[in-house]
Amino acid sequence: MGTSANAGAGGRGAPVPKDVDYANYFCTYAFLYHQKEMLSDRVRMDAYFNAIFENKRHFAGKTVLDVGTGSGILAIWSAQAGARKVYAVEATKMSEHARALVKANNLQNVVEVIEGSMEDVTLPEKVDVIISEWMGYFLLRESMFDSVIHARDHWLKPTGVMYPSHARMWMAPIRTGIGDHKLAEYASTMDEWHAFVDETKTYYGVDMGSLTKPFSEEQRKYYLQASSCRLLRFFNFGLGWILGHVVRLRGSGTSSSWQTRVLWHDFHHGCSMTPFSDDESSCMSGNEKSNSLLLKDSSSKTYFCVIVVGLHAGHLDCKRGLRCCDVLGTFSAVSCMADRAVVFSGHSNLVPNGLAWVSVSGWPDADSAPVIVHSIIVLELELCICVPYAFDFCFCIYTSLWNNLHPHQVIGTAAIIKEIDCLTATVTDIEKVRANFSLSISMENTKLCGFGGWFDVHFRGRSEDPAEQEIELTTAPSVDYGTHWGQQVFLLHPPMHLSEGDDLKVSFLMSRSKENHRLMEVELGCEIHQHSGKLLAPFKNKYYIE
Repeated sequence: MGTSANAGAGGRGAPVPKDVDYANYFCTYAFLYHQKEMLSDRVRMDAYFNAIFENKRHFAGKTVLDVGTGSGILAIWSAQAGARKVYAVEATKMSEHARALVKANNLQNVVEVIEGSMEDVTLPEKVDVIISEWMGYFLLRESMFDSVIHARDHWLKPTGVMYPSHARMWMAPIRTGIGDHKLAEYASTMDEWHAFVDETKTYYGVDMGSLTKPFSEEQRKYYLQASSCRLLRFFNFGLGWILGHVVRLRGSGTSSSWQTRVLWHDFHHGCSMTPFSDDESSCMSGNEKSNSLLLKDSSSKTYFCVIVVGLHAGHLDCKRGLRCCDVLGTFSAVSCMADRAVVFSGHSNLVPNGLAWVSVSGWPDADSAPVIVHSIIVLELELCICVPYAFDFCFCIYTSLWNNLHPHQVIGTAAIIKEIDCLTATVTDIEKVRANFSLSISMENTKLCGFGGWFDVHFRGRSEDPAEQEIELTTAPSVDYGTHWGQQVFLLHPPMHLSEGDDLKVSFLMSRSKENHRLMEVELGCEIHQHSGKLLAPFKNKYYIE
């Protein structure tokens, strides 16, 4: 409903001066248009209204503290339900509007509006009820619950109740066209930019091409909500060490579980590499498919086949060290093989830490594309290792997106990733949310485009003094009962084709941003066990909830 400063309680590790916190966070809640948006949320309003008036016993003749009262609506309802005294604390100038609203409803003798931070306010007595609408996107964004915890620890009677009393965070696999739409917008913008560069050079004699890369990064952040890091380091691996880790796949013709697109636009090899073809060439092995791109060394007329390997869905974890599966192996003068090969690891048929060289054959001349992938044993090779320059979507840090999902976009089971008892939770309990959970795909032949996150809260009273009527406020995907919170969408690039019965083993870590404790960072990892028994390569991404 409103705000209550918590820079002291919630800012451990990232203290924020109160004036900065006000400018970044509180000031928004000082405007009536923002209050109107929340007051127009019928799901939200009905839940709090019913929680109060269907449980009048908790309010009649009692003292109530409304933390972050905003417009004062919860304080007014508490008074109308029979509260003896209501203390309504608000950190912004919205307190003036709340005070006017209280007076207009003839409740000024019951409701006392106090402007100030909850952490700085001193009440004349302890209270029977603490009520607050403290929930942010995905429950904990904004960290306002810190102020509620402070109020509870300082001002709630031992027999007091919390409204709401419990909260839960949920996550489920989803299918959505948001990513495709954003990609299309980004591609269109880049097409316009390239036309602009050509026209500027043709008509005005100025080459703007040097600005293409920063423009692309700028637009990627805007449309795709992602930023990429460049990998520009060379690694020299001893040939003996490499050969000591080479193993053979079980059965000829076995390939890795590639399901991704080529993301390498260029790589450092001491020569100029240009795309041989604008088209991606598919490599088939059984029912598995990967994509490759032929590159040509213009100086030596040598053709290279570049394939994304060991990177399920094209993702790299920016925090881990480089692995051999991230590098391109280049071979020369190898008989009975293709001139070029690549490295992959992590396949279910490999021994732990095993590597395999995969040769691509099938293109005897420049007009042919690789069509077959098969495994080989490497014996004697002249080896040169180089590190690709990862451009699109590699090493990406994403920003989660707000969306009101349709229930049909949820393609599998949902899991609870955090449960909070508002009567006992501490700041330490919510500074980090860590969970490992399983999800199961329930739709046939679908696409995993990402994960959706939402929350619900419950008004149960306390075990010794339960509510007469338990009320639930949920922000789950809904056709008719969407909320202003919506859901947080954590997109995957590119989506992954899955089917009913596939199981997802998910690791989740949400922590507060080091720069701003009110914002969240999420690390989301996943292993996929297909119903056929195949284990796909794991991936891990990082997201910001801003």
